[in-house]
Amino acid sequence: MIGKLFVISAPSGAGKTTLVDTVLKSVGNKYALKRVITYTSRVPRPGEENTKDYYFISESAFKAKIDQGFFLEYSTVYGTYYGSPRSIIEDLKRGISYFLILDRRGLEQIIDIFTDLVSIWVSVDVDILKQRLMMRNSETQSQIEHRLLLAQKELELEQTYSLYNHHIFNNNLQKAAISLEALLEKYFNF
Repeated sequence: MIGKLFVISAPSGAGKTTLVDTVLKSVGNKYALKRVITYTSRVPRPGEENTKDYYFISESAFKAKIDQGFFLEYSTVYGTYYGSPRSIIEDLKRGISYFLILDRRGLEQIIDIFTDLVSIWVSVDVDILKQRLMMRNSETQSQIEHRLLLAQKELELEQTYSLYNHHIFNNNLQKAAISLEALLEKYFNF
C-alpha cells in the first residue's frame, strides 16, 4: 500500500507545525504517519532542535544540496532557504504516510508529481497571527510586520485562487486538531 501525502500550508505563525505535532501525538500509532523534517538555512529559534524541528544547515550546504538534486522542492522565504528531501518518495512507496509542511510555492512545485496528495490550508485571524509572532520573541518588529504583510497576501490569495483541497481554521488549537483528525480518519478509512 502506498503512503499518503498530506501537505499543510499556512502563513508564518498560523500554527501549522504545532497543529501537526499535536495531531501526531493524538493519533499515536493509529496510522503509519510522520512529519517530514525539512531543511533550512535559518538559525534555530529558542527551543528548536536540529533533526527534530528542522535540519539546520548553512546556506552554502543548502545550495550544494540543490546542485545535487537532493530536494523535492525548495524555496527562499523570509531571506532563508527551506526544502524537502526527495527521499520521501521512496518512503511513500513503502507505505509511510507524511505530513509535509510547505508554503504555497512549495505545493505548486510538487502538485503535479503527487496527483493524489491531500492539500490543507490553515488560516487564522490576522490579530491572532500577530500575537503568535510577537510571542515567539525571535523576530524584530520590522520582521514581524513583513511577515504579517506576506500573511495577509497569502490569505487573500487563497480566498481568490484556492489551491488547497481542504481548509482548517486555527484560532483555537484544540478545534483545529479535531478537524484535522477527522480529515485523517476520512482519508485513511475510505
